[in-house]
Amino acid sequence: MKHSSSISPYVMNKIIYSTFFTTLFMAGISAYQAIAQTPPQSSPPQSPYERLLETQKDYEAAMKTGDSLEVAEMCYRMGKRYAGLKNFSKAQEWFLRALRIREPLGPSEDIGKIYIQIAGFQIYFPNTAKTLHYNYMAYINFRAGKSWRSQMEANKLLGHLHAVAWESRQPLPYTKATGSPDSAVYYAERSLQAAKKVDNPSDIGLAYGFLGDVWKLKNNPQKSSEYRQKEIDIYTKANLTNNLMDRYVNTSIELLQQNKPLLAKQWLDKARPLTPRTSNNLIHEKLTEAYALYYEQIGDWKMAFQYQKKGRQLKNQELADQFNQAIQNSLLLDEHEKRQTEFRAQQKEMALRNKLSFVLVILFLGVCLAGVLFYRLFVKYKKISTLHADLIKEQDHRTKNNLQSVSNLLSLQLNQLTDPVAVRALEESVMRVDAMLLLHRELYQGEKLIEVNLKKYIPDLIQSVLRSYDLEHTNVMYEVEERWLHADNAIPLGLVLNELVTNACKYALPNHPDPALTIHCYRKVGKMFLRVADNGPGFVPPSDTATFGLRLISILMRKLKATGQYRMGEGCCFELSFADKGKPAVLPKERKTSIPHSI
Repeated sequence: MKHSSSISPYVMNKIIYSTFFTTLFMAGISAYQAIAQTPPQSSPPQSPYERLLETQKDYEAAMKTGDSLEVAEMCYRMGKRYAGLKNFSKAQEWFLRALRIREPLGPSEDIGKIYIQIAGFQIYFPNTAKTLHYNYMAYINFRAGKSWRSQMEANKLLGHLHAVAWESRQPLPYTKATGSPDSAVYYAERSLQAAKKVDNPSDIGLAYGFLGDVWKLKNNPQKSSEYRQKEIDIYTKANLTNNLMDRYVNTSIELLQQNKPLLAKQWLDKARPLTPRTSNNLIHEKLTEAYALYYEQIGDWKMAFQYQKKGRQLKNQELADQFNQAIQNSLLLDEHEKRQTEFRAQQKEMALRNKLSFVLVILFLGVCLAGVLFYRLFVKYKKISTLHADLIKEQDHRTKNNLQSVSNLLSLQLNQLTDPVAVRALEESVMRVDAMLLLHRELYQGEKLIEVNLKKYIPDLIQSVLRSYDLEHTNVMYEVEERWLHADNAIPLGLVLNELVTNACKYALPNHPDPALTIHCYRKVGKMFLRVADNGPGFVPPSDTATFGLRLISILMRKLKATGQYRMGEGCCFELSFADKGKPAVLPKERKTSIPHSI
């Protein structure tokens, strides 16, 4: 079978990313955050959002206690939760809070853990200089610890610093010295000794694996193989399936990078039976990509394509799972916020009850005085509220009277005019004033002070205009919801409606044997919709608002922040919509299916 030395860019990029991830994660992150074996659980694991919400509660409880170290620990955990959600900016905020509390107390293992987490961000934003800096800061703090775990982490980090600095040809942080593979081996061996004292199989296995990586860096494959075999033995004995499969896959990837597909196949065949027992999706993806690279190197392009396709399917499935999880998490977060709001309200109520009970038991007279005071305040505010309502009604009444006076004056002036054009213009002005007058009459006589019921207001306005043109016989079909509309929107809406019906009375209805109007007004998806149609001959609206009526409609639409347009067909139809947060006057009736769902 012919071997091919060509490697597709897609697979090679995946391999480079996976190798970088494994090396940095193994050397920079503690053993419990590596790809470690998860113990069996009797209940389903919590989602990242559930863990975030639970940690948020713990943080709030720590804030109430005032224990600064407990608060720092909760800040650290909050940072981990946000890092798990890939929200690195938010995670760094919480880590920096924890650092501000702990760093004044001097170097410690807890500070080292924080720097380890920040260094982990560089997995997603590769930056060797920053990685070296954060790992060095973590080393400084772990070195100050007295526990074997601190010594293990400190030596592991220092060995990693030497290895990365030597491989990247960069100086060690805060020195001009370059890294040394011999120093990396020395500190890796010290880390292994400390790991044996900690006596955790995962730590020991990772320490052996790191030694194998360092000896490989020194071009000593025999030593590297010995330590990696010890790593495998540790994982096998401790039944750490995730770690074991990850080692098999990483070894096969290294051999494939050296163009040794037959040797790599042996390790892939060892990893494959462990797939059903491995829960880490990243390892499954790496295994699939490694198989794709293997078949590509041996020239079996059909199998290579199948594994590449399988890898894409795993990615797509992971994205779909993440999408579904995000939806569930958003619902969970919303429900949590509701519960938190209710809980805070209950807490406030309980606190108020406790205070009132305490006052009743200790100072009965004080409670009586407070009761009298609150009663007087209640009466005072009730009077103020009543006065305010009366003032609003009085204002509406005066406005209505003033508008009535203006209408009467215009009517008197109308009787003095002889020019038909002037008479018609003044009549239209009177109708506009009457439209506003009708609105204020509705406000004054209605149940609410600043809102008008469109179900009643619109028909009254239409009939008023029709009477002005002696067109009461016009057949008008109303489909108007019972909905309250604020006066700020009702006034311009009424004026627009007045102009539209006036235009219909002037140009569409007079010469028609059976004049008809159709008025639709309803609310949908946070918007109010108005549709006015007649059965006249129709007209083509000018490109510019040449007449005063059209200019007025344009001005009123800008005030409403509305959109509108004419539709030509059998007659003229004008449609308008604008945002509204009003509430229905009663339970809205079901609209007829003839009403358009969108304009």
